[in-house]
Amino acid sequence: DELSETYKMHLNWTAKEQEDNITLLTCASALGLMLGSLAASSIVQIGRRKAIILASVVALVGGIIQFFFNFWLIFAGKIMYGAAAAVMLTGCALYLSETLPMDKVGSHGFAVNLGVTLGISVVLNLGIAVSKDNVESKSWLLVAFVPVVGAILNCLLWLFCFKNEPIGYCI
Repeated sequence: DELSETYKMHLNWTAKEQEDNITLLTCASALGLMLGSLAASSIVQIGRRKAIILASVVALVGGIIQFFFNFWLIFAGKIMYGAAAAVMLTGCALYLSETLPMDKVGSHGFAVNLGVTLGISVVLNLGIAVSKDNVESKSWLLVAFVPVVGAILNCLLWLFCFKNEPIGYCI
C-alpha cells in the first residue's frame, strides 16, 4: 500500500526491510492493545473520567509521533495509541455500566463496541481513497490524521461534556 511505499522511500528501506518493518508496525498496535488491556484495570482506579482523559492525551501523543519518519518513533506511537485505546475502551465501558440505570445497561452497553466498529470502518474506508499510483502523494496523511482528530475530540468531550465520575465509582 501507499503508506508502506512512503515509509520505504523516506526511511530508505530495502524490500526485505520493508516487509519485516511493516509487519512489526502492524503488530505494534495489537501489542499496545494487549498491554493496555492488562494495565487498564489498575489505571481506571484513578477514576473512569480521569483515566479516559489521560488515555486520550497518550493517544494524541502516540498519534502525533507517528508522523515522524523514524521507525522506532512510529513503532512507539503505535504501541502508545493501542495501549491508550485499550484503557479508553475499558474506562468507557465501566463509565456506561456505572452511569446507566440497570435496566438500560444491556440496550445501551453496545455503544462502546459500535463505536470501535465504526471507527475501524471509517479508517479502512478512507484508505480506499488513498492514491496508490503516486508514492510522493500526501493522501496517506488523511488516514494517518484520523486517530489524532479522534483523540482530540475524545479529550475535549471528556473535559467539557462529561464532567462527573459515575456514582457507582464514587461509592
